[in-house]
Amino acid sequence: MLILPNILALPLMLGLSNGEAAEVRSLLASKCFACHGPDAETREAGLRLDTLDGQRSRSRSGSIIMPGDPEASLLLKRVQHEDPDRRMPPEGVPLTPDEIALLTSWIESGADWPTHWAWEPVKEIEVPEIEGTEWPRDDLDHFILAGLEAANLQPADDTSPSNWLRRVHFDLIGLPPDESVQDDFMDSFREDPDQARKMIVDELLASDHFGEHWGRHWLDLVRYAETCGHEFDYPIPHAWRYRDWVIRAFNADVPYDRFLVEHVAGDLVADPRIDPATSLNDSLPGTGFWFLAQGTHAPVDVRQDEADRIANQIGVFGKAFSGMTIDCARCHDHKFDPIPTQDYYALSGYLQSSRRRNAYLDPGGEIEERLRQLAEQKQILTAPLYSAAAPMDHSIENDVMLVESFESDIDDWFPDGQAFDETIPAGHAYLQDDRILQASSGLIHSGMRSSRAQGTIRSPSFKINGDYLHHRVKGRASRIRVIIDGFIMNEYNPLLFEDCLKNVDNEEWHHIAQKVGKYQGHTAWIEYSDDGDGWIAIDEIRFSDDAGEPVWTGPLEELEPAHDQEQLEAYLQTLNEMESSIASPIRVLAIMDGTPEDEYVFIRGDHKQVGPRITRSAPSIWGMPTPSSPDSSGRLELAKSLASPDNPLTSRVMANRIWHHLMGKGIVTTVDDFGAMGQPPTHPELLDHLATRFQSDWSMKNMIRDVVLSRTYGMSSQPDAGSASADPANELWHHRPTRRLNAEAVRDAILTTSGTLNTETGGPPVAVHLTGFMTGRGRPGASGPLDGNGRRTIYQEVRRNFLSPLLLAFDFPLPSETAGKRSISNVPAQSLILMNDPFVHDQCHKWARTLQEEHDDPEDRVMAMYRMALARYPSEQEQELALDFIKEQSQAHRQLDHEEPELAAWADLGHAIINVKEFIYIP
Repeated sequence: MLILPNILALPLMLGLSNGEAAEVRSLLASKCFACHGPDAETREAGLRLDTLDGQRSRSRSGSIIMPGDPEASLLLKRVQHEDPDRRMPPEGVPLTPDEIALLTSWIESGADWPTHWAWEPVKEIEVPEIEGTEWPRDDLDHFILAGLEAANLQPADDTSPSNWLRRVHFDLIGLPPDESVQDDFMDSFREDPDQARKMIVDELLASDHFGEHWGRHWLDLVRYAETCGHEFDYPIPHAWRYRDWVIRAFNADVPYDRFLVEHVAGDLVADPRIDPATSLNDSLPGTGFWFLAQGTHAPVDVRQDEADRIANQIGVFGKAFSGMTIDCARCHDHKFDPIPTQDYYALSGYLQSSRRRNAYLDPGGEIEERLRQLAEQKQILTAPLYSAAAPMDHSIENDVMLVESFESDIDDWFPDGQAFDETIPAGHAYLQDDRILQASSGLIHSGMRSSRAQGTIRSPSFKINGDYLHHRVKGRASRIRVIIDGFIMNEYNPLLFEDCLKNVDNEEWHHIAQKVGKYQGHTAWIEYSDDGDGWIAIDEIRFSDDAGEPVWTGPLEELEPAHDQEQLEAYLQTLNEMESSIASPIRVLAIMDGTPEDEYVFIRGDHKQVGPRITRSAPSIWGMPTPSSPDSSGRLELAKSLASPDNPLTSRVMANRIWHHLMGKGIVTTVDDFGAMGQPPTHPELLDHLATRFQSDWSMKNMIRDVVLSRTYGMSSQPDAGSASADPANELWHHRPTRRLNAEAVRDAILTTSGTLNTETGGPPVAVHLTGFMTGRGRPGASGPLDGNGRRTIYQEVRRNFLSPLLLAFDFPLPSETAGKRSISNVPAQSLILMNDPFVHDQCHKWARTLQEEHDDPEDRVMAMYRMALARYPSEQEQELALDFIKEQSQAHRQLDHEEPELAAWADLGHAIINVKEFIYIP
């Protein structure tokens, strides 16, 4: 047999001439790089084994590695040294004989050390020649068949049409095909198999359910949840709008490069997309992903908490978009990949220069248009009222600084929404409720355009340099908030942040003091918010070490000129009628630019020990340094570097993710880690072929279409014995692996099978159904419905501390970090929950009721059940067993005096079918 020798030569067949080097790299990474790798701080004796120069260097004892001469290579001598004190590695398990043999063979063959494959540019790959030219349907099939032919293996037969239909339905929309779809497909398949497959794939890609299914894959990458976890599981306001945005983006096939840009800097793009259904800015919501992490609501060290938050953000950014573990460089240079600590803090600067917000979106500019119309009418109606104040304007000196005693010009502040678009210069007459007033100094005022306008204005960042922060304000139904080190959950912790949040509900000028002395030296900013029908006006801000009211710059005079009261009342009535038509904005979790700043290196990750300040820039491994912007965060430039075709990782990582979700495992099986500690690609040329194809249009739907229409995708899950023996891990893809449904698909399939699936799309989440065992702090006061209103699982609430037991049993990932590859277990808990969960029992009874109403003939019912649940007809034996079961169960329920014994029996049969493995597995 020649199969075994050929299979051992797998790396060579797949174009990995450096396959041995890849194995050696993995060995050295696990055994040697901790002391002799990229991290300068932990490097011993100045020796690097992760670079060619380091390996070829000489010590006083000789050459570290002498290509072609194992006996002259010091590395081999040290790993085999008889003296334990001199043998390497000094700790842990010594190298095994097989590992030593690998090193020896590698050195004998020249000690080849190519650049790690993932850092190399994506290459255009020629389609390989093959002997079985009739087998492929797509270029990608050539790559698979070339490897199989080189190993003397045969691809599996095509799967049956019914299996393929069920497979592609679950893979594309996460739902089973209904009976009419099955019938139509089989009719078309008999006439033209290729055309039938293309038609069904196009229909599925055009379905709204496509975005729901593939959007859920993406949510795993960004650790999506709607609560903060920690102790009390506080909500993340408006998080669900990000979920809906992802679904819309997948359904609209937003080009992947644009999709990434909108994640990183959707607030900064010059040409935001507009959602055709709502006329809203549809580029902004993608930035909400930055803020979906767990949140500590009681940090004793708030600066450390900020560092931890940013570490999570950088970790998700690196793994989700680039397959890089950048967060491993937080405390030291990455021990295995060329990611220096400076790169980590260069990225941190982008986040330090940005702020979380709940943005105010204006559907189609309707609010802005109403405010414009209102301003025109105001100008006409108020001219006579303000005329008496005109002479006084010349007697009041205008202020250069709008906000006194605070080292910032108003032009440096950051308005958000519609409320703070206008300010009031000194001497200007303005209307407040039913009074005409004049400002003796410049004012920030949220109600100038209308009390219905909403918004927030934020100050530039500053260092706290006093015990108290003083504000001279007036307003109604508004608030002041001081954000310290980016911590926005201060409203949930009055003990540590008791004075950081103050309500403003006094329409006369008054003094508000905030005690912030415990945070002297920390970075902060101020937020003034008007989120309803109120308003807020701010005249001065001061720091002092005294809680008492400070001496303000000067007396604040408000002059009420003479006016016709009847004329004023008539104006107010007209104004109120116009304002009543102004709608509230749509709130969206998002990011915005703050004060641009670069971050310092934290020595060993300790924010109390700082090193040099690092200029904001993209990771050096991308090969495209991003110049820092002095006037903005620079996130847009970072996003463009990420989405560039010249980036060696972006297209490879996403092409691999698509392959993983469609084929059961990635070409790179470590889908979130393309670095030295990850696995090398089984088919590197195929990966680059897919990545190049992906870059041509960045269409996720086109890439998915190409894969599912391939012969490789359509293979049977039944391998022949010889192939299974020669390639037990299916590295060469000689058959299609059987796969279990993910957690959401299991629940959604139950709803679909029972006929109760609610296909409504989008909107706030359905509250989680609480069982008696779901206890603890932060437990919601009320439980959601048992069936989740019949809606798909992606629309069910994701509460970090109260996740669905059914979903957890089927390996729903904990939303704490990127999870591009879910665990796939086969454990008793899954059978137990399908047997005993009240949701499953409830759905089976609803299914039985529907069957009784739609089918009088028991044989027709059984046939319908199999087709609905398993997308196939029952065999004769299954039909007979089912009918016998119904007779016996009906009799048993009669003996138990069940009110509807036959209904209960059919529910039991449905329950049995849902519990067969075929229901939750895709062959």
